[in-house]
Amino acid sequence: MDHEKRKKAIQQQLEQEQQKAMDEAVHQRQMKEEYKITGEVPEEEPNVPNKVQEPPATPPPAPVSEKPNKFNPPKLAAVDEGDDGAGFELVSVDGVFLQGDTDPHAVDIIHRAFSNKAKDPMMCIVEAPKIP
Repeated sequence: MDHEKRKKAIQQQLEQEQQKAMDEAVHQRQMKEEYKITGEVPEEEPNVPNKVQEPPATPPPAPVSEKPNKFNPPKLAAVDEGDDGAGFELVSVDGVFLQGDTDPHAVDIIHRAFSNKAKDPMMCIVEAPKIP
């Protein structure tokens, strides 16, 4: 029942606004015709501030059934290595694969990749250890 009343009120408001728009269009057309006949610029009507429209009411947010799980991304081995030494392994930098390379060679490749001072995009592939 309440829904029907609101629907009728909204419909009535819409019809009133449409009528105002049509009246304004007719008025503008008459002003143009008057200008064509007399050649005089029609007098401007004093600016009447428009009625401030209130924003539509927003519906309340839907209830959340469960909280989303927080995502805690694992940290790189170079940043945080656990007691067991398990961490991430750098697989490639800019397409150069590092698997099986010695540490000095890998460090040299990483140094060359970072020496471009971010002029070019750099792609690193990192592998996480498998959790038992």
